[in-house]
Amino acid sequence: MPGTTYYWRVKVTEPVESPWSESRSFMVAEAEAPAPVTVTPAPPAPEITIEVPAAPEVVLPAPVVEIPEVAPAIPAALLWTIVVIGAILVVALIVLIVRTRKVT
Repeated sequence: MPGTTYYWRVKVTEPVESPWSESRSFMVAEAEAPAPVTVTPAPPAPEITIEVPAAPEVVLPAPVVEIPEVAPAIPAALLWTIVVIGAILVVALIVLIVRTRKVT
């Protein structure tokens, strides 16, 4: 409350109890009324006009598309020949492994 004086003092209780401190005080001053504030409206914002030139016309040449030639397909007879030779080699390897295996 404005115009009121407040007093206090302190006492320590842990780890050892102490005697009371000397008294202290402060007084709350009267609040001064703030000066009145006058608000004036801001002036209107200036009107700004910007002229934007038209975008230039962009003409791009059509790209040249080259389709590479397709690699020739492997003839079916050659493909089957490779598969048969591979199969024969796998069977021969299995036979050699089985024949050289020691039986105890």
